[in-house]
Amino acid sequence: MKRSYLVLVLGIIIAVGGGVFLLNNREPGGEAVADGSAAAAAMPASTSAAAAPMQSTGKLFVQSADYNYAHKVYPIPSADAAQALGAFSVATSSAGNGATRVTLTNGAEGYSDQSVIVLPGQTVYFVERSSRDDTATEDSGTRDDYLVAVDAQGMVLQ
Repeated sequence: MKRSYLVLVLGIIIAVGGGVFLLNNREPGGEAVADGSAAAAAMPASTSAAAAPMQSTGKLFVQSADYNYAHKVYPIPSADAAQALGAFSVATSSAGNGATRVTLTNGAEGYSDQSVIVLPGQTVYFVERSSRDDTATEDSGTRDDYLVAVDAQGMVLQ
């Protein structure tokens, strides 16, 4: 009896956790992101010392809806990246095995940092879908801001 009760409680906890995960990983319009572009590519990476690099989705970044709102931030930021970032900042750290963790941070209340892990030759873009909510020191709507990693062939990574 106690064992089945424990299994039931663990199942409920997992289901609630999955629901919270899905709710927090939706596009501003309310659709869940499942195609590897946008926020799915920006999900926080593993915190292990040698985290696995991201894999190609097979979708060209230049053909995605994010492309027109993207500003290159890694490895060499584009000329407009600093202005586009506004209140956001980008930091890099080693992820082990030659990989680099690129992290997007913002001091806004309730904002969770976003990280992607890339290998040499891969690029990271900051996507800013709407700058109407931004100033140089504050971004009142952080759900439209995220990182997208792209491989050397221009494919979105997930």
